[in-house]
Amino acid sequence: MKAYLEAKKHETVLLGEVDRYLQMLPNDRDATVIHPSEMCKPDWCPRATWHRLVGHSMKEAPVVPLRLNLIFETGTESGEKWQRWTGNMGILWGRWKCPLCWEEKRAWSNELGGDPCPTRNDHGPHMWKYKEVPLTHGRIGGHADGIVNPSGDENILMENKTIGPGTLRLLNVLGEEEADEVAHDKFGRITKILPSHFRQTQIYLRMSLALLSEIGPVQRAVVVYEYKSDQQVREFVVEYDSRWTDHLWEVADDIEWAISKDREVKCPHGGCAQCRAYEEEI
Repeated sequence: MKAYLEAKKHETVLLGEVDRYLQMLPNDRDATVIHPSEMCKPDWCPRATWHRLVGHSMKEAPVVPLRLNLIFETGTESGEKWQRWTGNMGILWGRWKCPLCWEEKRAWSNELGGDPCPTRNDHGPHMWKYKEVPLTHGRIGGHADGIVNPSGDENILMENKTIGPGTLRLLNVLGEEEADEVAHDKFGRITKILPSHFRQTQIYLRMSLALLSEIGPVQRAVVVYEYKSDQQVREFVVEYDSRWTDHLWEVADDIEWAISKDREVKCPHGGCAQCRAYEEEI
């Protein structure tokens, strides 16, 4: 509410109203699972995750400003574009949903067919919309951008990332003192993905083991980097290696055990901002 009132102070025609609208929307992020996006961070706080899973609320809910919402939406729209293209190619697997009758199915895009939708008076086909790849392992739950089979003989996890000058600096491709304007000239110098993106992809690959009986093995991933300002694009292949996620799985198991025994989880950082957000007034 504090952030909402602060937004009211700014004199704008449209932006302030949109910002306030976004702040009032409910958070639809699943609070009952451990998200790969939090596990992959180097400063992941298991205690903060434990707080959320047992139902504790933050003393003051975090505010997502308009600019960050725009960044999230840009990433979502980019992912949907690649899903649409690979879906039309007939090589995309995942969960599909018809927004007319709400029927769902897990299938390759070339298997959807033209079965009539029961809610259409013209007996037309379902209007299938892609809903990503649901992945779960115990308390861990998330959605990969897609699973594709471009060669016809290998299932590959697909992850799409939109990046900007900040990512290039983290990859040591763009210097701290260099202007953002020269970043697009250095996009082609990227030789690897961010460590957090790598860990997140390894987590998704490990969770994809549960799909073995359904679609077969998924041992590799392709991470597509798209530069925001001019749509330059590159792909990076990640081979599955369980050693990158063994420790993360142990931590997740510890959280699960603590919840089952009504125990608390300690902060590995000696008390950080993430867990203090549940414990102290901001």
